[in-house]
Amino acid sequence: MTKKKSPHEPVASNPFQAGLQALKQQLVDDDAQKKADAKARAEAAKARGELTARKPVSSSSSSSSSSSSSPSKRPSPTDVWRPANFDDHLFSVAMAGVTPMAQKQGGRVSARVPEASRYKQPPPEVRERQRRAEGGPALTAQWSSDGTVRAAWKGREFALEAMGRFSAPEETLDLHGMEPVQARIRVAEFVRTRRARGRRCVCVITGYGKNSPDGASVLLDAVAAALCEAPTAQEIDAFASAPEDLGGRGALLLSLKH
Repeated sequence: MTKKKSPHEPVASNPFQAGLQALKQQLVDDDAQKKADAKARAEAAKARGELTARKPVSSSSSSSSSSSSSPSKRPSPTDVWRPANFDDHLFSVAMAGVTPMAQKQGGRVSARVPEASRYKQPPPEVRERQRRAEGGPALTAQWSSDGTVRAAWKGREFALEAMGRFSAPEETLDLHGMEPVQARIRVAEFVRTRRARGRRCVCVITGYGKNSPDGASVLLDAVAAALCEAPTAQEIDAFASAPEDLGGRGALLLSLKH
């Protein structure tokens, strides 16, 4: 009696087995060849600096993505492309529009010395306001009923006695015919320069003001105000109306600091 063969029992000899194994081996070889070709192209492109190296995609994933209905995503690059001479390119962009120096100049440019004629001094009124803006302590002038005036810093009152009895002016400034603003400027400059020269006592002639409408000396008021204000006040110890033999109330004696 012959035993009946089960339908689930494997066939001992399969006529398609040899063909399937050969096809499988061919697919494996083709996949390996594609990977080798892609790697060689990527290395050559990277060496030339012209292409971006990309992540290799397996044949299995490409075949599955092509068979699917949804569009496949493009693989992101692993490196950012830049030219081989990237630093030189940046330098040329930064130096665009720059004119190179002539070789005959030796690579150096001499500094220009400003001409004295180009400097213009501000008007007298502006200079006077600048002096007032410097600020600082001020003197207080004491006026007498006879029109004389005197002022001294605290602790320097002895200079008033010395000027009245012992001192003779070493230099004199005559302000006749000047405007009050001009007179203030001239007095400030006169005091500064004479103190720098080492003078101790100087005289400023203002006049009695005989031609003034009220008979008062406008220049005397302007000069006294200038001597009481900074910065001229810091240049002197004291000032007072001169004795009669030196001009009386029409002149001022100044004791300069030393």
